Amino acid sequence: MKEYKQEQENYKKFYGDTYLKHYEKKVLNEYTKREEIKILDAKAELEINLPEAQLIFVKPNGQFRGTETVRHAFKVINYELGIKCRFHDFRDTHATRLIEQGADIKAVSKRLGHSTIQTTYNIYVRVTSKMETDTVDRFENYTNSLNIPKTIENDYFD
Repeated sequence: MKEYKQEQENYKKFYGDTYLKHYEKKVLNEYTKREEIKILDAKAELEINLPEAQLIFVKPNGQFRGTETVRHAFKVINYELGIKCRFHDFRDTHATRLIEQGADIKAVSKRLGHSTIQTTYNIYVRVTSKMETDTVDRFENYTNSLNIPKTIENDYFD
């Protein structure tokens, strides 16, 4: 991902003022009355006083590719191979694996665009067998660090 990001930065320099940038504008959804983020596009030559959106699926000139390229692979997996899989599962897995590897929940929540960490935990993070094993290992390490004398085996309980 870091290599891709560097490649994107090189393309920005190459295309200069004609590179297409994307910006985040907060708007109120007229139906749900909830705040949402709308993505605006503008040539790099324009000064826009909004936070720049960090999109992944862009062409070398900055134009948004959309998610259809990646969605196609998910459709093949789901319909042709018969493995239950949705495009959104990639987002779930991404969040879960980040937490599993010890990433900070606030950083993951921000990365996913959530307003609260509860959304990230309750909807996106799944408990994996690695997490369960790590939890058991942590508890065992903790109890071993207490230096509690080992109990003497007793024949009374046999």
